[in-house]
Amino acid sequence: MNEACTDQPGQSLSAKKHIAILLLFLLVSIIYTWPLVLNLRYVSEEDAVMFTHSFWWFKKALVSLNNPFYTDYIFYPEGVSLAFQASTFSNFLLTLPFNLLFSESVAVNIAFMLTYILAAYFTFLLAHRLTRSIPASLLAGIIFSFSPYHFVHGVDHLNLSTFQWLPLYLLFLYNLFISPARKWSICAGLSLGIIILTDHFLTINAFLLTVLLFVTVAAHTLASHREERWKHVRRLLGHGTVLFITACLASGFYLYQVVRMRLQTPDMLKFDIFGRGGANMFSGDLAGYLLPPPYHPIFGGHLANNGINGEQIAFLGFIPLALALVALVRYRANRTVIVIATLSILFWILSFGVSLHVNGVWQWDGTTYKLPFYYLTDLPVIGEVRTPVRFILITYLGIALLSAYALSWISGRIGTRRGVVMASSLIFMGVLVEYLPAYPYKVVKSNVPAIYGKIALDSEPYTLLELPLSRWYGIYKNGSESPSHLMSYQPIHNKKICNGLVTRATPDLLQFKHEILNALTELTTYEHYQVTGAEKRRATQREVLEVRAMGYRMSSGWGQFIGRYNIKYILIHPPISYEGSMTRAFVESVCGMQPQMLNNDGVVFYRVGR
Repeated sequence: MNEACTDQPGQSLSAKKHIAILLLFLLVSIIYTWPLVLNLRYVSEEDAVMFTHSFWWFKKALVSLNNPFYTDYIFYPEGVSLAFQASTFSNFLLTLPFNLLFSESVAVNIAFMLTYILAAYFTFLLAHRLTRSIPASLLAGIIFSFSPYHFVHGVDHLNLSTFQWLPLYLLFLYNLFISPARKWSICAGLSLGIIILTDHFLTINAFLLTVLLFVTVAAHTLASHREERWKHVRRLLGHGTVLFITACLASGFYLYQVVRMRLQTPDMLKFDIFGRGGANMFSGDLAGYLLPPPYHPIFGGHLANNGINGEQIAFLGFIPLALALVALVRYRANRTVIVIATLSILFWILSFGVSLHVNGVWQWDGTTYKLPFYYLTDLPVIGEVRTPVRFILITYLGIALLSAYALSWISGRIGTRRGVVMASSLIFMGVLVEYLPAYPYKVVKSNVPAIYGKIALDSEPYTLLELPLSRWYGIYKNGSESPSHLMSYQPIHNKKICNGLVTRATPDLLQFKHEILNALTELTTYEHYQVTGAEKRRATQREVLEVRAMGYRMSSGWGQFIGRYNIKYILIHPPISYEGSMTRAFVESVCGMQPQMLNNDGVVFYRVGR
């Protein structure tokens, strides 16, 4: 695997060139995420809230010397393990100065911007190691970093957007395979450790790539070094051992939390393949790969793939695919190109998931065409992958590297510097146009209810009971309202809450352990989802009287409940905080108090004491 493109002289990289390349990728990143750079204090109110909350909790845990991968500040009083939470601990460490100087939201947005810049830069370094061509390597960085896959996941899936460590890891692996220096094993191990601290699915991708590459190189070594082949294989195994030990040391404490939780709950990651939220729902779609996404500002209304879900939007691009084919034809005898192409195709096949999907259709007259991934679902770890479409990330990287080979060959055929610059610029612009994101990038400026400012001034430790009441994890829910927006206020008030949202947890944590909490969950879910939601009405007098009666029956245990959960405030949020709501009627009957309101933000609260 030590063959590089040699159709033109190698182009060295000075410090000035490195800086210029980083600035170029920074500029494209700002354009692609505009106007995010002007709104770093805000994140969307969807999954991105989990990351601001995680950054807040990690900082709080480290300052107080607590375990950052366990918290009882949500899901109180049971608490919840964060071992399988999509929290990207690596991003927290990377942006800690911004977290300390500004806020969690600024740190999350900086981390997201860095995913674009560093993914492009590290892919550039990898491609340059292979092709020795600066224009070709720039193209590789653009294709891998500014792809629709990156835009679709965005800051809401920061863990999945943080794939910049993958090309860096492969760069160190490549050096490891062609050099006896032990430093490359250590560097590869450190980068793999960072990947482990970033995301579970990226770790699975890296693990599969590592196994496949080591097997490929070992097989090549046995075939080509007949006299000292076992010496070379032992050296390769030594590199692998150092890599593995270094990765474990770099992520050891976190890995311990993961293994511990897996042993306690071995079936936690099991899903129904063809059920709601299962692997079939998140299998790759042929239209999603070959047609521009619906949000595309130019082609979205013409070649739109309207029958697929957001996860299946992974347009590979006409120009990158064409360039990849050129590389395959021109460098069909190059072992490195063959390995890259083979792995790209293999992961593309895996990304199609359990059954064939074409523009949202996966059954034809009741017939389902099962694909290779379906037959791997009984294997450990692989069988727990709920979103096989995400394997397409490796295909993007492979296409980016193959495109670099193709442009390197094209540049060699052109010959003149001016011609190379013009051809490269046209290809760059063509790819960027194909990969155009939706404009403007989504920025949500939310208002913080005034009561949280008052609570923040109170240093006494206690719990907030926030309504609607709900607990969510993965695809399973208890309660109608996502707890994410309630969690977003926690860095402000610094109090524990009974609600919570995590990406993975044990099923028993969804259930509340007190009859009053169970009653509030059912009541607030009904009023929010059915009354104010589906029926778009307010509670009737009869409904209010019924819940008041229920509240009176439970009032005898109110004092014990408040003491057990250490509750000082009850907060009711819109749309169930209106005067005459069933939720307010129940709370007032069970605690015997009248609500208060600060400003006109729609949040009513009760200071119930303890």
